[in-house]
Amino acid sequence: MFYGVGGERLAEFTLTMPTTTPSGWYLRFTEKKTLVWFGSKLLRDGKYNVIQDRLGSVRWRYDTIAGTSSTADYYPYGQEKPSATADDREKFATYLRDAESGLDYADQRYHNPGWGRYLTADPLMPDKYEDPNAWNLYTYVQGDPINYYDPDGLDVKDIPLNEVPGIRTCWNKFYDEFLDGYRGKGDNRHNEWLDSDVGTMALQVFFEFETTDTQANRVIWRGMAHTIRNRWLLENSEKKAAGFTTKGFKELVYQVSGPPRKGEKPIWEKKQLEKGRRDRLTQYMNGDENSAMCKGIIASFSETRAVYYNYGNSNVGDALFYASGSSTPGINKDAYQLLTPQIVYGTNSSGQVVTWRFWELGRKSTQ
Repeated sequence: MFYGVGGERLAEFTLTMPTTTPSGWYLRFTEKKTLVWFGSKLLRDGKYNVIQDRLGSVRWRYDTIAGTSSTADYYPYGQEKPSATADDREKFATYLRDAESGLDYADQRYHNPGWGRYLTADPLMPDKYEDPNAWNLYTYVQGDPINYYDPDGLDVKDIPLNEVPGIRTCWNKFYDEFLDGYRGKGDNRHNEWLDSDVGTMALQVFFEFETTDTQANRVIWRGMAHTIRNRWLLENSEKKAAGFTTKGFKELVYQVSGPPRKGEKPIWEKKQLEKGRRDRLTQYMNGDENSAMCKGIIASFSETRAVYYNYGNSNVGDALFYASGSSTPGINKDAYQLLTPQIVYGTNSSGQVVTWRFWELGRKSTQ
């Protein structure tokens, strides 16, 4: 086999030693197949045209001679499902799967897809001592194949968001809406945003009411965001005025978070998004930007962001939010003014249609 400077397999030859000739012995290299790459993407494997996903796993093959095509699916650590197909070709995460051993050749070492482990230790010996997941030098992507991949067996990398020209994911929509629309190589601003105060509240609001985008759902998301923001203000404004240390905003979100419904797990576990929800978030964000759940996430995040940044030091800016089933709420009219209500129709646990009215309360000026 012949490889490129980036470790890509370029061609495969068979070596034979024909019978002697008058000039003596000689070796013959016979081309078995060639592979065509564009950047880091495999386009053709011998007689097959192929398509890879963001991990580099081959998901579709087209036999240019027979005129037939086939697809492939993988479990998180690389095993094929529902059953294995022919090996000795690129399959999972850019790796060449060996036919004799069933192992994946990861350029620098071999990976066992059945174990989710490498057969040898990481030769780079990563120095991320503060992260216990990095202590095991044999694990594949530190046990998190949903969010990371390792194309050369040396280092954990974020799964690319848009490696294939013309294919846009929900992450691209996220960058357009919340950042500057451009994501450079190694850009990690999406994680920084999600880990910020507003990002933490956005995740809490969405996963407390995990659904698609409708006008009614936007009102509900906005009301939930107001509830969280109000609690922080009420708990900390008096403390701040008295000179006491105020509680961090994210700490409040972690504290008030619980299972949205009976029998479900809490949204946060040890200040991290619960694994099932983290996996769903990854699925949504790596999916098509026009999918219903992508539109729901972007809309929910937008409503939360608007609420978060609407709270300032002015009397009216510190808006409150009030929900009532039917009648106009009783409020302190000396302190607050009712703004135009939003009306939402839904069903209760008995299947009956109910009407909810949400009011924003503007604080009246004390000047």
